Amino acid sequence: MRDFGKWLKSLPVFLKALVAGSIVVQLTFLALYGVLAAATFSQVQKVLKPERAMIIPRQLPSQRKNLAAKPETKSESPAKETVMVTRVIDGDTIEVEGGRKVRYIGIDSPEEGRPYSKEAFAKNRELVEGKVVTLEKDVSEKDVFGRLLRYVYVGDTFVNAQLVEEGMAEAKAYPPDVAHEDEFQELEEEAKESGKGMWQGESFQNQRSFQDQQGQQQIVYLNEPGFEYHVFGCSRLGSDAWPVSLDEAKASGFKPCTQCNPPR
Repeated sequence: MRDFGKWLKSLPVFLKALVAGSIVVQLTFLALYGVLAAATFSQVQKVLKPERAMIIPRQLPSQRKNLAAKPETKSESPAKETVMVTRVIDGDTIEVEGGRKVRYIGIDSPEEGRPYSKEAFAKNRELVEGKVVTLEKDVSEKDVFGRLLRYVYVGDTFVNAQLVEEGMAEAKAYPPDVAHEDEFQELEEEAKESGKGMWQGESFQNQRSFQDQQGQQQIVYLNEPGFEYHVFGCSRLGSDAWPVSLDEAKASGFKPCTQCNPPR
């Protein structure tokens, strides 16, 4: 190093300037090379590691909402549709094309084996069997048995209402499907006053006959659906109530009505 210093001092002035300039040029080049290398390394890192989106805290709720949102689904069937009735099952249930079963909304006809069940079935067949009907939905799509819940029309005839009007079914509201509840109740009252269909009293006359046949055995009455047993004439009894022995009612888990105070 000392020899290099002596050698540098011995050089003429113009050579000293040339050597110094060369050193400055090399240092400048090395500095520029370092800057370019650092910039290139930064770009490579961006390519290899995806850029993360910046989300400020107040944006988080909306982000969570978007992640949790479920895709929109359309209703299983339209609010109204026109179909062919392929089979009548009973007084308030039919089967339409495609094998779909339809339960009439807002009414209840006597179940098979109960008084006036045959008459209600026959009337329903007369109204709709083999005909093109319009099904109209209220709120619910189906009942617990998988049957479509619908109001049924044949032309201008409102089948649900017609069955109540003729005493072949009683008005029974099952929320939330209550769009025609008041109309059905009024038609039932009119049918009762006129003594139409099941409101002629034959249903309960048959039940009295059954009670006479049982002799001294205590008889009570059940509704379907229901969880209480009643005495004959209780205001809570429906038109399709049926008699059973007290022992049978208790064994099946039915409890005494709190209104009519039946035997215990």
